[in-house]
Amino acid sequence: MKKILLLFALTALCGSLPAQNTGSGNSASRYEKRSYPHYQGEISVAFGVGVGEASQLINTNRIVLETVHGARINPYLFVGAGLGYTYYYSLLADYDLPEGIDDSSGMLPVFADFKGYYPVSNRFALYMAFDFGAAMGVSGLAEGTEFYTALGPGITLGNRAKGVCGDFGIRFQHMGTGTNAFLFRIGLNF
Repeated sequence: MKKILLLFALTALCGSLPAQNTGSGNSASRYEKRSYPHYQGEISVAFGVGVGEASQLINTNRIVLETVHGARINPYLFVGAGLGYTYYYSLLADYDLPEGIDDSSGMLPVFADFKGYYPVSNRFALYMAFDFGAAMGVSGLAEGTEFYTALGPGITLGNRAKGVCGDFGIRFQHMGTGTNAFLFRIGLNF
């Protein structure tokens, strides 16, 4: 395990080192305007369509708010930590419940976030994101702590050197036994 972590650290370090520029100055990189590593933050909102075993019995659709903050190591790698709130609404909508029964639930995921970017141009980049951590029940019917993972592709639109960018993605989210979902995310990077 130590060898894998060391290899990952060396790969991240080597990928963030600048290449030697032997040209006359006309061969400037399109990423030269931004120094690496640097801070990167994002905030997003998502709608999740529940899939899996539990969604056959109860409504596991959800609304998700997330914020992630970390370091853009180089143009191709981001490492950060995130905090979110996942709201399950009308879990028992298919059952006739008496008035006044709260059938919602709130989970608080805390996770590590890794993104691999493929910059297509200064204004457009594709990425693959991987999150893992824990999700704790904080309201309604949610109880206990569950393992949390999310994986999926996305795109970033806008010029990062000049400010805020748009972020669009799809993620497969696993949070507890049978409570999986496909998330459709929209957000901002800064």
